[in-house]
Amino acid sequence: MRVACISCFNSYYNHIYKFTGYFKRKNYTVKYMIQDFSHINKKYILDENPPDIDVVKIHVPAYQSNLSPKRLYSHYVFARKVYKMLCEFKPEIIYCMFPPNMLVHEVAKYKRKFGAKIIFDYWDAWPESFPFKKGKRYALIKPFLNIWRNLRDKNLPDADLILTPSNIALKNLREKFPENLSQVLHPARKPLEAESLPKYNFSKIASEMSFCYLGNVNFITDLEFAKKFFARDGKLSQNRKLKLHIIGEGVNLENLITSLEPEGVEIFKHGIIYDDETKREILSQCDFGLSIPRPSIGSDMPLKAIDYVRAGLPLISTSLGEIHDLIARYNFGFNANDPDELAEKLLQLTSSDLERISENCLNNYERVFVQDIGEILGKIV
Repeated sequence: MRVACISCFNSYYNHIYKFTGYFKRKNYTVKYMIQDFSHINKKYILDENPPDIDVVKIHVPAYQSNLSPKRLYSHYVFARKVYKMLCEFKPEIIYCMFPPNMLVHEVAKYKRKFGAKIIFDYWDAWPESFPFKKGKRYALIKPFLNIWRNLRDKNLPDADLILTPSNIALKNLREKFPENLSQVLHPARKPLEAESLPKYNFSKIASEMSFCYLGNVNFITDLEFAKKFFARDGKLSQNRKLKLHIIGEGVNLENLITSLEPEGVEIFKHGIIYDDETKREILSQCDFGLSIPRPSIGSDMPLKAIDYVRAGLPLISTSLGEIHDLIARYNFGFNANDPDELAEKLLQLTSSDLERISENCLNNYERVFVQDIGEILGKIV
Protein backbone atom coordinates (compact mmCIF):
# COMPACT_ATOMS: atom_id res chain seq x y z
CA MET A 1 0.00 0.00 0.00
CA ARG A 2 1.40 3.37 -1.05
CA VAL A 3 0.77 6.45 1.11
CA ALA A 4 1.49 10.11 0.38
CA CYS A 5 1.72 12.54 3.30
CA ILE A 6 1.60 16.19 2.28
CA SER A 7 2.33 19.38 4.17
CA CYS A 8 3.35 22.68 2.67
CA PHE A 9 5.13 23.90 5.81
CA ASN A 10 8.13 22.47 7.68
CA SER A 11 6.83 23.61 11.10
CA TYR A 12 4.71 20.56 11.76
CA TYR A 13 7.08 17.60 11.65
CA ASN A 14 5.92 16.35 15.05
CA HIS A 15 2.34 16.25 13.83
CA ILE A 16 3.31 14.56 10.57
CA TYR A 17 5.23 11.89 12.53
CA LYS A 18 1.92 10.65 13.94
CA PHE A 19 0.77 9.74 10.44
CA THR A 20 4.01 8.56 8.89
CA GLY A 21 4.69 6.45 11.98
CA TYR A 22 1.24 4.88 11.89
CA PHE A 23 1.51 3.97 8.22
CA LYS A 24 5.08 2.69 8.51
CA ARG A 25 4.05 0.40 11.38
CA LYS A 26 1.56 -1.11 8.95
CA ASN A 27 4.47 -1.69 6.52
CA TYR A 28 3.07 0.74 3.95
CA THR A 29 5.34 2.61 1.56
CA VAL A 30 5.26 6.21 2.75
CA LYS A 31 6.38 9.31 0.85
CA TYR A 32 6.33 12.74 2.52
CA MET A 33 5.97 15.74 0.18
CA ILE A 34 6.94 19.19 1.45
CA GLN A 35 8.09 22.47 -0.07
CA ASP A 36 11.79 23.34 0.10
CA PHE A 37 11.18 26.85 1.45
CA SER A 38 10.76 27.69 5.13
CA HIS A 39 7.69 29.79 5.81
CA ILE A 40 9.13 30.84 9.18
CA ASN A 41 12.60 32.15 8.35
CA LYS A 42 11.98 32.76 4.64
CA LYS A 43 14.98 30.70 3.51
CA TYR A 44 15.38 27.57 1.46
CA ILE A 45 15.67 24.34 3.46
CA LEU A 46 19.00 22.75 2.62
CA ASP A 47 19.74 19.69 4.74
CA GLU A 48 16.89 19.56 7.25
CA ASN A 49 14.99 16.26 6.97
CA PRO A 50 12.68 14.44 9.36
CA PRO A 51 14.26 11.10 10.34
CA ASP A 52 13.19 7.76 8.87
CA ILE A 53 10.89 9.23 6.22
CA ASP A 54 11.21 9.25 2.43
CA VAL A 55 11.09 13.01 1.93
CA VAL A 56 10.47 14.73 -1.39
CA LYS A 57 11.29 18.43 -1.22
CA ILE A 58 9.42 20.33 -3.88
CA HIS A 59 11.09 23.46 -5.18
CA VAL A 60 8.92 26.58 -4.97
CA PRO A 61 9.45 30.31 -5.55
CA ALA A 62 10.63 32.24 -2.49
CA TYR A 63 8.57 34.98 -0.84
CA GLN A 64 9.23 37.41 2.01
CA SER A 65 5.78 38.68 2.98
CA ASN A 66 3.10 36.37 4.38
CA LEU A 67 0.35 38.54 2.87
CA SER A 68 1.51 38.85 -0.71
CA PRO A 69 0.78 37.61 -4.24
CA LYS A 70 4.23 35.99 -4.28
CA ARG A 71 3.28 33.74 -1.38
CA LEU A 72 0.05 32.71 -3.09
CA TYR A 73 1.94 31.97 -6.30
CA SER A 74 4.49 29.91 -4.37
CA HIS A 75 1.67 27.83 -2.86
CA TYR A 76 0.09 27.44 -6.30
CA VAL A 77 3.36 26.08 -7.67
CA PHE A 78 3.67 23.67 -4.74
CA ALA A 79 0.13 22.33 -5.16
CA ARG A 80 0.53 21.83 -8.91
CA LYS A 81 3.82 19.98 -8.43
CA VAL A 82 2.25 17.84 -5.71
CA TYR A 83 -0.46 16.78 -8.17
CA LYS A 84 2.17 15.82 -10.73
CA MET A 85 4.07 13.73 -8.15
CA LEU A 86 0.88 12.06 -6.99
CA CYS A 87 0.19 11.02 -10.57
CA GLU A 88 3.67 9.46 -10.73
CA PHE A 89 3.63 7.81 -7.28
CA LYS A 90 0.01 6.59 -7.50
CA PRO A 91 -0.74 6.49 -3.75
CA GLU A 92 -3.78 4.59 -2.52
CA ILE A 93 -3.99 6.72 0.64
CA ILE A 94 -3.30 10.45 0.87
CA TYR A 95 -2.95 12.43 4.09
CA CYS A 96 -2.94 16.17 3.34
CA MET A 97 -2.58 19.01 5.82
CA PHE A 98 -3.97 22.34 4.67
CA PRO A 99 -3.87 25.32 4.13
CA PRO A 100 -2.99 26.19 1.46
CA ASN A 101 -6.44 25.64 0.01
CA MET A 102 -4.99 24.94 -3.43
CA LEU A 103 -3.78 21.60 -2.07
CA VAL A 104 -7.37 20.53 -1.39
CA HIS A 105 -8.24 21.28 -5.01
CA GLU A 106 -5.28 19.33 -6.43
CA VAL A 107 -5.58 16.31 -4.12
CA ALA A 108 -9.31 16.01 -4.79
CA LYS A 109 -8.59 16.22 -8.51
CA TYR A 110 -6.19 13.29 -8.16
CA LYS A 111 -8.83 11.21 -6.36
CA ARG A 112 -11.43 11.88 -9.03
CA LYS A 113 -9.01 10.73 -11.71
CA PHE A 114 -7.24 7.77 -10.08
CA GLY A 115 -9.14 6.94 -6.90
CA ALA A 116 -7.65 7.00 -3.39
CA LYS A 117 -8.68 7.39 0.23
CA ILE A 118 -8.15 10.98 1.32
CA ILE A 119 -7.58 12.32 4.82
CA PHE A 120 -7.70 16.11 4.95
CA ASP A 121 -6.28 17.74 8.08
CA TYR A 122 -8.10 21.07 8.39
CA TRP A 123 -5.30 22.83 10.26
CA ASP A 124 -6.51 26.40 9.85
CA ALA A 125 -9.33 28.25 8.13
CA TRP A 126 -8.32 30.75 5.47
CA PRO A 127 -9.59 33.25 4.41
CA GLU A 128 -11.73 33.17 7.57
CA SER A 129 -8.61 33.83 9.69
CA PHE A 130 -7.59 36.80 7.57
CA PRO A 131 -6.43 39.45 10.12
CA PHE A 132 -7.80 42.53 8.34
CA LYS A 133 -11.57 42.48 7.75
CA LYS A 134 -12.38 46.15 7.41
CA GLY A 135 -11.53 49.12 5.20
CA LYS A 136 -10.78 49.66 1.53
CA ARG A 137 -8.03 47.08 1.44
CA TYR A 138 -10.39 44.32 2.52
CA ALA A 139 -13.15 45.48 0.15
CA LEU A 140 -10.77 45.29 -2.79
CA ILE A 141 -9.66 41.73 -2.12
CA LYS A 142 -12.98 40.31 -0.88
CA PRO A 143 -13.98 38.82 -4.28
CA PHE A 144 -10.64 37.04 -4.44
CA LEU A 145 -11.14 35.69 -0.90
CA ASN A 146 -14.36 34.01 -2.05
CA ILE A 147 -12.46 32.23 -4.83
CA TRP A 148 -9.81 31.24 -2.28
CA ARG A 149 -12.49 29.80 0.03
CA ASN A 150 -14.14 27.87 -2.80
CA LEU A 151 -10.89 26.09 -3.67
CA ARG A 152 -11.37 24.38 -0.31
CA ASP A 153 -15.13 24.15 0.08
CA LYS A 154 -15.91 22.76 -3.38
CA ASN A 155 -13.38 19.96 -2.95
CA LEU A 156 -13.61 18.96 0.71
CA PRO A 157 -16.63 16.69 0.04
CA ASP A 158 -14.23 14.33 -1.79
CA ALA A 159 -12.54 13.52 1.54
CA ASP A 160 -12.99 10.16 3.24
CA LEU A 161 -12.06 11.73 6.58
CA ILE A 162 -11.61 15.35 7.66
CA LEU A 163 -9.68 16.16 10.83
CA THR A 164 -9.97 19.41 12.79
CA PRO A 165 -7.84 20.71 15.69
CA SER A 166 -10.78 21.56 17.97
CA ASN A 167 -14.40 20.72 18.72
CA ILE A 168 -15.57 24.18 17.71
CA ALA A 169 -13.86 23.80 14.34
CA LEU A 170 -15.51 20.38 14.04
CA LYS A 171 -18.94 21.85 14.77
CA ASN A 172 -18.47 24.52 12.09
CA LEU A 173 -17.23 21.91 9.62
CA ARG A 174 -20.19 19.59 10.19
CA GLU A 175 -22.63 22.43 9.64
CA LYS A 176 -21.17 22.94 6.16
CA PHE A 177 -20.35 19.32 5.31
CA PRO A 178 -22.76 17.11 7.27
CA GLU A 179 -22.26 14.12 4.96
CA ASN A 180 -18.50 13.87 5.50
CA LEU A 181 -16.87 11.69 8.16
CA SER A 182 -15.07 14.10 10.47
CA GLN A 183 -13.16 13.92 13.73
CA VAL A 184 -11.16 16.10 16.16
CA LEU A 185 -7.44 15.47 16.33
CA HIS A 186 -5.76 17.91 18.70
CA PRO A 187 -2.28 19.06 17.56
CA ALA A 188 -0.75 17.51 20.67
CA ARG A 189 2.34 15.40 21.24
CA LYS A 190 2.75 12.68 23.82
CA PRO A 191 3.40 13.90 27.39
CA LEU A 192 6.94 14.83 28.39
CA GLU A 193 8.84 12.40 30.59
CA ALA A 194 9.57 13.69 34.10
CA GLU A 195 13.27 14.16 33.35
CA SER A 196 12.43 16.25 30.27
CA LEU A 197 10.21 18.75 32.08
CA PRO A 198 11.44 22.31 32.73
CA LYS A 199 12.53 23.03 36.31
CA TYR A 200 10.57 26.13 37.26
CA ASN A 201 11.44 28.53 40.05
CA PHE A 202 8.28 30.49 40.78
CA SER A 203 9.61 31.93 44.07
CA LYS A 204 10.87 35.09 42.37
CA ILE A 205 7.45 36.37 41.21
CA ALA A 206 7.18 38.75 44.16
CA SER A 207 9.88 40.89 42.51
CA GLU A 208 9.94 39.90 38.83
CA MET A 209 7.90 38.00 36.27
CA SER A 210 9.21 36.25 33.17
CA PHE A 211 7.10 35.42 30.13
CA CYS A 212 7.69 33.15 27.15
CA TYR A 213 6.40 33.71 23.62
CA LEU A 214 6.79 30.51 21.63
CA GLY A 215 6.43 30.59 17.84
CA ASN A 216 6.04 33.05 15.00
CA VAL A 217 5.31 36.70 15.72
CA ASN A 218 3.22 37.57 12.69
CA PHE A 219 0.08 39.31 11.48
CA ILE A 220 -2.19 37.25 13.71
CA THR A 221 -0.24 38.19 16.89
CA ASP A 222 -2.05 40.80 18.98
CA LEU A 223 0.72 43.41 19.30
CA GLU A 224 -1.70 45.96 20.72
CA PHE A 225 -2.55 43.67 23.65
CA ALA A 226 1.15 43.01 24.25
CA LYS A 227 1.98 46.72 24.35
CA LYS A 228 -0.84 47.50 26.78
CA PHE A 229 0.00 44.55 28.99
CA PHE A 230 3.72 45.41 29.23
CA ALA A 231 3.26 49.22 29.27
CA ARG A 232 5.65 51.12 31.53
CA ASP A 233 2.76 52.94 33.18
CA GLY A 234 0.70 49.76 33.50
CA LYS A 235 -0.03 48.03 36.80
CA LEU A 236 2.32 45.13 36.15
CA SER A 237 5.36 47.19 35.15
CA GLN A 238 4.94 49.49 38.13
CA ASN A 239 5.09 46.58 40.54
CA ARG A 240 7.39 43.99 38.95
CA LYS A 241 10.48 43.76 36.78
CA LEU A 242 9.31 42.18 33.51
CA LYS A 243 11.21 39.86 31.18
CA LEU A 244 10.13 38.35 27.86
CA HIS A 245 11.79 35.33 26.21
CA ILE A 246 10.92 34.94 22.53
CA ILE A 247 11.53 31.52 20.94
CA GLY A 248 10.82 32.08 17.26
CA GLU A 249 10.98 34.58 14.43
CA GLY A 250 8.29 36.16 12.26
CA VAL A 251 7.54 39.23 10.20
CA ASN A 252 6.32 41.19 13.23
CA LEU A 253 9.08 40.16 15.62
CA GLU A 254 11.01 43.43 15.35
CA ASN A 255 7.78 45.42 15.66
CA LEU A 256 7.06 43.62 18.92
CA ILE A 257 10.56 44.21 20.26
CA THR A 258 10.70 47.90 19.30
CA SER A 259 7.29 48.51 20.88
CA LEU A 260 8.20 46.80 24.19
CA GLU A 261 11.81 47.85 24.75
CA PRO A 262 10.86 51.51 25.49
CA GLU A 263 8.43 50.16 28.11
CA GLY A 264 11.37 48.80 30.09
CA VAL A 265 10.80 45.11 29.31
CA GLU A 266 14.00 43.04 29.25
CA ILE A 267 13.76 41.03 26.04
CA PHE A 268 15.66 37.85 25.18
CA LYS A 269 15.48 36.98 21.48
CA HIS A 270 16.42 33.30 21.16
CA GLY A 271 15.40 32.70 17.54
CA ILE A 272 14.05 29.39 16.27
CA ILE A 273 15.10 26.51 18.51
CA TYR A 274 14.63 22.85 17.65
CA ASP A 275 16.84 21.41 20.38
CA ASP A 276 14.60 20.24 23.24
CA GLU A 277 17.25 20.70 25.93
CA THR A 278 17.91 24.32 24.97
CA LYS A 279 14.19 25.05 24.82
CA ARG A 280 13.68 23.42 28.22
CA GLU A 281 16.38 25.63 29.78
CA ILE A 282 14.65 28.75 28.46
CA LEU A 283 11.20 27.65 29.63
CA SER A 284 12.65 26.92 33.08
CA GLN A 285 13.37 30.65 33.44
CA CYS A 286 9.76 31.62 32.75
CA ASP A 287 6.61 31.94 34.86
CA PHE A 288 3.99 32.21 32.10
CA GLY A 289 3.51 31.28 28.45
CA LEU A 290 1.86 33.84 26.15
CA SER A 291 -0.67 32.85 23.49
CA ILE A 292 -2.06 36.14 22.21
CA PRO A 293 -3.69 35.88 18.76
CA ARG A 294 -5.90 38.70 17.51
CA PRO A 295 -9.51 38.02 18.54
CA SER A 296 -10.70 38.62 14.97
CA ILE A 297 -8.99 35.48 13.60
CA GLY A 298 -10.97 33.08 15.79
CA SER A 299 -8.01 30.95 16.87
CA ASP A 300 -9.61 28.59 19.42
CA MET A 301 -6.88 25.92 19.74
CA PRO A 302 -3.41 27.47 19.17
CA LEU A 303 -0.55 25.01 19.01
CA LYS A 304 1.58 27.14 21.36
CA ALA A 305 -1.13 27.01 24.03
CA ILE A 306 -1.06 23.21 23.97
CA ASP A 307 2.75 23.23 24.10
CA TYR A 308 2.71 25.40 27.23
CA VAL A 309 0.29 23.05 28.98
CA ARG A 310 2.44 20.08 27.96
CA ALA A 311 5.46 21.75 29.58
CA GLY A 312 3.53 22.67 32.73
CA LEU A 313 3.95 26.40 32.11
CA PRO A 314 0.98 28.51 33.29
CA LEU A 315 -0.81 29.84 30.23
CA ILE A 316 -1.98 33.37 29.42
CA SER A 317 -4.37 33.27 26.47
CA THR A 318 -6.45 35.80 24.55
CA SER A 319 -8.18 33.08 22.51
CA LEU A 320 -11.89 32.51 22.67
CA GLY A 321 -13.57 29.17 22.10
CA GLU A 322 -12.35 25.78 23.21
CA ILE A 323 -8.96 26.64 24.74
CA HIS A 324 -10.69 29.44 26.67
CA ASP A 325 -13.12 26.90 28.16
CA LEU A 326 -10.35 24.39 28.95
CA ILE A 327 -8.30 27.03 30.80
CA ALA A 328 -11.31 27.86 32.97
CA ARG A 329 -12.27 24.22 33.54
CA TYR A 330 -8.85 22.81 34.40
CA ASN A 331 -7.12 25.96 35.69
CA PHE A 332 -4.36 25.88 33.09
CA GLY A 333 -3.73 29.59 33.58
CA PHE A 334 -5.54 32.80 32.70
CA ASN A 335 -7.96 33.93 30.02
CA ALA A 336 -7.03 37.50 29.19
CA ASN A 337 -9.34 40.08 27.68
CA ASP A 338 -8.36 43.23 29.57
CA PRO A 339 -4.63 43.80 30.27
CA ASP A 340 -5.31 45.72 33.50
CA GLU A 341 -7.61 43.04 34.89
CA LEU A 342 -5.03 40.39 34.02
CA ALA A 343 -2.29 42.41 35.76
CA GLU A 344 -4.40 42.58 38.92
CA LYS A 345 -4.77 38.81 38.96
CA LEU A 346 -1.06 38.17 38.38
CA LEU A 347 0.01 40.57 41.11
CA GLN A 348 -2.02 38.60 43.62
CA LEU A 349 -0.33 35.30 42.81
CA THR A 350 2.04 33.45 45.09
CA SER A 351 4.62 30.89 44.07
CA SER A 352 2.33 28.21 45.50
CA ASP A 353 -0.46 29.38 43.18
CA LEU A 354 1.78 28.96 40.15
CA GLU A 355 2.97 25.56 41.31
CA ARG A 356 -0.64 24.40 41.56
CA ILE A 357 -1.41 25.69 38.05
CA SER A 358 1.69 23.94 36.71
CA GLU A 359 0.59 20.69 38.35
CA ASN A 360 -2.90 21.09 36.86
CA CYS A 361 -1.33 21.37 33.40
CA LEU A 362 0.82 18.27 33.81
CA ASN A 363 -1.86 16.16 35.48
CA ASN A 364 -4.53 16.86 32.86
CA TYR A 365 -2.54 17.27 29.63
CA GLU A 366 -2.74 13.69 28.40
CA ARG A 367 -6.40 13.22 29.31
CA VAL A 368 -7.48 16.46 27.63
CA PHE A 369 -5.31 16.60 24.51
CA VAL A 370 -3.64 13.30 23.57
CA GLN A 371 -5.53 10.88 21.30
CA ASP A 372 -4.97 7.46 19.73
CA ILE A 373 -4.34 8.12 16.05
CA GLY A 374 -4.77 4.43 15.24
CA GLU A 375 -8.33 4.53 16.55
CA ILE A 376 -9.08 7.59 14.42
CA LEU A 377 -7.49 6.40 11.17
CA GLY A 378 -8.82 2.88 11.67
CA LYS A 379 -12.23 4.19 10.63
CA ILE A 380 -11.14 4.35 7.01
CA VAL A 381 -7.78 2.53 6.69
